[in-house]
Formats: sequence, C-alpha cells, structure tokens
Amino acid sequence: MPRKKPTKKRPAYATPKGVERELEKQLKKVARMAGVIVESNASTLASGASGAKMLAALAAYSEALGPWAEKLVSRALAKIDTDARRAFQAQSKAIFRGLRGLVADDAVGKRLRELQASQVQLIKSIPTEAGKWAQERARSGMVAGLRPEEIAKDIERAGDVTEGRARVIARTETAKANSMLTQARAESVGSTGYYWRTMEDEVVRDSHREMAERSDAGEIFSWSSPPTLSDGESHHPGQFPNCRCYPEPVLLPVDEGTE
Repeated sequence: MPRKKPTKKRPAYATPKGVERELEKQLKKVARMAGVIVESNASTLASGASGAKMLAALAAYSEALGPWAEKLVSRALAKIDTDARRAFQAQSKAIFRGLRGLVADDAVGKRLRELQASQVQLIKSIPTEAGKWAQERARSGMVAGLRPEEIAKDIERAGDVTEGRARVIARTETAKANSMLTQARAESVGSTGYYWRTMEDEVVRDSHREMAERSDAGEIFSWSSPPTLSDGESHHPGQFPNCRCYPEPVLLPVDEGTE
C-alpha cells in the first residue's frame, strides 16, 4: 500500500488558508449575483442606454450586503487573530505571559476595527464596481465601433471578471489582516522588527524571495519603515495585493525587556 505523503505543516505566522478559502467562497457568491444583475442589463447597455436601472439595482444590493458582510468579516478576523495569538504563544511563553494582558490593547483593537470597516466596504464595492466595469465596456465598445450584440456579449463576462476581483480581495485582505494584526500585537510588546518570510513555492515574486533570502542571512526589517523591494515597491510582507508573505516578529522575553 503506497505511503501517504506527510502533510506540510503551515509555518507560524503564515496566513491561515482556511480563512482565505471561506472568504473567497462567500465573495464569489456576491460576485455571481452582481454578474447576474449586470448580464440581465447587457443588451440595454449595449444599445447606448445609461444603465441607470442596473446601477440602482447594484447599489441596492450593495447596501443590503452590509449586515451580512459585517458578520462575515468579523468571523474571518476573529480566526486570523486567534491564529496570530497562538503563534506568539508558541514562539515564546515568556512573551505570551506579558502579552496576555495586552490582547485588548488599544493598538490591536483599533487595527481590528479599521480592518473590519475597510473589508466591509470592499465587499460592498463588488456590485458597484461590476456596474462601473460594465459601463466602461459599453463605452469602449461603442468607441471601437462594435455591433451592439458584440458589446452585449463582452458585458456578459461580468460574472467571471467580478469573481476574479472577489478572489483577489479574499487573498489580499486575509494576508493583509494577518500581517497587520501580527504587527500591532508585536509592537504592543516592544518588538521593533521582523524577518520576511514567504510561502516558499514557485509562485513567490522574485523581489519577495530576495527579501526572504536577506532575512535568512540575518537581516531584520523595521516595523516603522516599510522596506523598498528590488521592484521599487515599498511595503511590509502581506500588505500588498496578492502577496502571501508574512512577517515573523523579532521578540524579546518580557523579563529581558528591550533596549
């Protein structure tokens, strides 16, 4: 009987994949519904109409998403935050004892509130951005001299295009939340820097792999100043669209303090 390959353990501080998958699953439902609304108005848009009826329907759907999006984001952030706490506990029991009283620290709580507000708005923007995309496709098709049926067929891709955006939002926002909560919690116990870590697979950007190699050589990056990468971008790991990297905080035991 063939031996099963051992499951690779997810590194501490890496973004929990289950959260990303669940968020993507739920956001794709929103994307599909937005696509249905757009596609049902494709012929009208292609004929040169303003699309006001479509935009009104998408705006109404966006507003209706509010309470659901609040609950969805709250659950996702709670899971990410719980995972980040466990990573701290595993890294240093001494740090965790000092951290335990700081879990509700203003910096961490404030970051959670900021993340929740921004993520809810992103979810609510999925329908309205689908409408803007459809209007732009209609305009560009007319400028190009396409026939109405050709323009309508192009607009009917809205569901696929919007699902792609939902996928990017899910990946980007879970990684960003993981990174920012790690940063807030680390700084609250006196950490001033971190090691850059990647998922160590073939799709890691070259510039991000270079950062991880620098950390492997012992370089520590500062929380207070996002590093500039070889591609010219400046950001912390996980805090850039589609980035799956994560920071591993440099922590000192509570009883030693920081200089």
